[in-house]
Amino acid sequence: MKLADVFAHSSCAEFPSTLSISDVHYINVTGTSSGVVANGTVATLKCSETCQDVTAVGTNLSPPNGTARYLCSNLADESTLDFQCTDQ
Repeated sequence: MKLADVFAHSSCAEFPSTLSISDVHYINVTGTSSGVVANGTVATLKCSETCQDVTAVGTNLSPPNGTARYLCSNLADESTLDFQCTDQ
């Protein structure tokens, strides 16, 4: 599960994103992550500016090993997610 409007890149500071993400709804997302992203990360929701109206219901994701981590940044309201975000 991934939501991102910009990735860290040297030109981002010079040319920041003007993209606005809103009204994104994840419903019944289930499965096991590939394990490609380390530390049990199963989801990354990352916005350079605040994302509005992002929700998740029925989420059941697990890593191949260990505890699931959900990395989030710049979401207007994390209480609309059915998982707890982990600091990046």
